[in-house]
Amino acid sequence: MQLTNFHVISVILIVIIMEFILVEGSFQCFRKHRKGRRKEYCKGPMKNKRKYGSPEKCCAKRGQGFATRLKKIGKNKYKCSPCTLLLTTTTPVTTRRCLGYVVLICLYILFSIVDGGWGAWSHYSLCSVTCGTGTMTRTRQCDNPNPMHGGKPCPGSSRDSRRCTNRQCPQHGGWSLWGSWNNCPVTCGSGLRTRRRECNSPRPLFGGRECQGRAEETLRCEAGRPCPRNGGWSSWTDFGRCRAARCQEGIQIRSRSCTSPRPKYGGRPCVGRHHEEQRCVNTINCPIQGNWCDWLSWSACTATCTGLSSMQVRQRKCECPAPNTGGQGCLGESFEVRECVNVPPCRGLSEFLPEGDTGQPGREGVDLFGSGDGSKPNGDQEEDPKTVITNL
Repeated sequence: MQLTNFHVISVILIVIIMEFILVEGSFQCFRKHRKGRRKEYCKGPMKNKRKYGSPEKCCAKRGQGFATRLKKIGKNKYKCSPCTLLLTTTTPVTTRRCLGYVVLICLYILFSIVDGGWGAWSHYSLCSVTCGTGTMTRTRQCDNPNPMHGGKPCPGSSRDSRRCTNRQCPQHGGWSLWGSWNNCPVTCGSGLRTRRRECNSPRPLFGGRECQGRAEETLRCEAGRPCPRNGGWSSWTDFGRCRAARCQEGIQIRSRSCTSPRPKYGGRPCVGRHHEEQRCVNTINCPIQGNWCDWLSWSACTATCTGLSSMQVRQRKCECPAPNTGGQGCLGESFEVRECVNVPPCRGLSEFLPEGDTGQPGREGVDLFGSGDGSKPNGDQEEDPKTVITNL
């Protein structure tokens, strides 16, 4: 058994006090002493509960155990000390008596009821949560001293806690209840009613997620009567035949109808004309005089330089319109031929030219095309070259 400071100090004080006690004490004597599994006890106090002046007097006769007072610990069981603890000695009676007191009292102290005592508190633990509000705890042990021989346990709790707060936890958003449907927004026909809800139960805070889903719902509604429908024009038809005698002028007509859509439920009719007219000529079985179309582009030059055979050709057709039903054809030529323009003069032609003619434009000599002035094409002036019109 571990002795505490309290035990040691108590024994020392008792020994000092008992050294000054010379008077006889009173002891209870028992006839029987027993050893149980856990503790010793005495049975059968002497008749009439006689008190003895010393343990020696009790143990010298029939006594097997003694005690300073009669303390019952069970049915016919009493707390006591065995007589075997007494040591034989030749010291005077008074001395033996004092020593006996000391021994008994020391044994009583060493083997009495020891209540438990709390040790020091531990440090507080970490907060129980990583965000928000939690708890921190600390503990202590009932070991200063440990409760022994039936001593009382330490009063109070072995744990102590207090609140702690870390950073705010993310708060995800939650939808409120749906609001009421609004009134149908139309007075005729069909419309849409709406209702809304808010992301505020709770609001998203500290990085929490927004509410998932729609904040608004729609519902089709009817006003109870159809709305007026205004009329709309259809597309124009093609112009019909020319209303005129053969080869004469007249008119042709196209039309449209107020059917896209038709006016209904008091809607407005279409505004505007149902038909349109335009002038025309009845050409059915009527002779058509031919007319030239525009000239086509000039062909490529027949040579890379101007000379005896550097020519260009363009064409037109009598198809705008073509003569029909005995109509007269176009007057004039369908082809034109001219000297090339924007082409350099040919070199080395002196052997083919008359004496004194170099074949260069602007110089004296013979004009290959019979102009008599020796001029040649210059730049983009298409009027300068002599044009020969032939009917090929």
